[in-house]
Amino acid sequence: MATAKPKRLLTEERRRAVLDLLEKQGRVTVEELTRQFGVSAVTARGDLDVLSTSGALVRSHGGAVRSLNPVQDYPLEVKKTVYQAEKIRIAQAATQLIHNQQTVILDSGTTCAEIAANLRRTKFMSITVITHGLNIAVELARA
Repeated sequence: MATAKPKRLLTEERRRAVLDLLEKQGRVTVEELTRQFGVSAVTARGDLDVLSTSGALVRSHGGAVRSLNPVQDYPLEVKKTVYQAEKIRIAQAATQLIHNQQTVILDSGTTCAEIAANLRRTKFMSITVITHGLNIAVELARA
């Protein structure tokens, strides 16, 4: 019986999927990742190494486990890749609700960073953005 070949994912999509698996199962193995994503063991280990370096997981022989810190807050670089399509849709919808001469308050989260990027690309005559997030301020300063 022939098995369906796994759909090829982009590197960041695959790494997000690895984090999702890890969240559900608590652990992943290199062998499991090669089967699930149709990649080589070298690629699977490389993904785990990158995610480990960013603090998203703890590397172990043959795989990885969730961080020992149960309330771990992933680094921004990791968080901005998780649910990215949803964040883009939220940002687009939020930006449509904002009009000239309004004041907007944005938190420092990655969804707000996507909103800031949308605000930067949208041509407003004048809006005021209040934020405590350096990432948001930097994004808006690019305007």
